[in-house]
Amino acid sequence: MFETHTDTLRKRDQVVFGHKVCLSFGKTGVVLAADILRGNPADATLAVAAIAQVESNTGRTPHDAAMDLGFASHDNVAALKDLGVQRVAFPNGRRIDGQKACGSRRVQRKLYRFRAGVEGLISWLKRSLAMGRSRWKGEQGFCAYVWGVLVTGSLQALAAAS
Repeated sequence: MFETHTDTLRKRDQVVFGHKVCLSFGKTGVVLAADILRGNPADATLAVAAIAQVESNTGRTPHDAAMDLGFASHDNVAALKDLGVQRVAFPNGRRIDGQKACGSRRVQRKLYRFRAGVEGLISWLKRSLAMGRSRWKGEQGFCAYVWGVLVTGSLQALAAAS
């Protein structure tokens, strides 16, 4: 391995090399917060930090939050509510009461659809803007490449929204 900063990540049944990047998006597809993580921390440990970073970057706590199943836990629901997030949506599977976390089934479906759109944005960043494979060498080059892709994607989202 030539890139010594590369982490070994387990993704489902395969082992991949790279870095975990935690992204938070707004309604318009703009990246509100991003973090390039060292190692392979569990997603459940990242939910509160992601919302706190959005609040730090924008000056406001998000009203709603939709995250995938890896972020789901009862502790995260309580912690996000304590931070001021009104409605939290996780997919079914961790025995989290959707009515208590989200308020209503209609809002929960709306947030699930938003999260599905975010998955499309992540796929677009990885494939169309080539965030899936950095061509720049070294840890500093990797970080600069990822931030360049995120700024490009956010500018394109802003242009499309106006």
